[in-house]
Amino acid sequence: AFLRTIASPPTLPLRDGQAAGPAREGISRMKGAYQIDITKVRPDPKQPRRVFDELELENLTASIVERGIMQPVRVWHVEGEGLYQLISGERRYRAALAAGLSDLPCIIENAPTSGEPPPRREILVDQVVENWQREDLNPYDLSDALKELRDVHGISQEQISRLTGKPKSEISRFLAMQRVV
Repeated sequence: AFLRTIASPPTLPLRDGQAAGPAREGISRMKGAYQIDITKVRPDPKQPRRVFDELELENLTASIVERGIMQPVRVWHVEGEGLYQLISGERRYRAALAAGLSDLPCIIENAPTSGEPPPRREILVDQVVENWQREDLNPYDLSDALKELRDVHGISQEQISRLTGKPKSEISRFLAMQRVV
């Protein structure tokens, strides 16, 4: 058998001053990624995930010690307090604390121009989607978060289905887990 080797073009390093060329084709710089002092970051007290598996956190901590954080967390700036509150990435945040990191890579989401926090419903939808996609969110925590989206924020099951990319039947199944009081 004859195997033909195809030489790939050399990879050129990206440099901030580089205006054009093969290394810049099809890419653009993202705004809002920063290293933030970890003491200026706090978890969201309303995070839908209530249970954090200790063994998984230990494994993530060990990975962070060895390789660092591979994906920034998402935060928003709490104007009056000079802090950043997590939108997503609390497991990474907890593992970074356990690993003794002093800085945390963060993508800062813009708060509305009013200076008010981003709408809770938008944050909650993002948190539900991110956690649900991992498929390890406690089903009762997920049920509670979906109920909040429906009852507190007025989002229909059909809208939740569209926003999360999950079938309406699955939304209904999790909402059926709610206790009738």
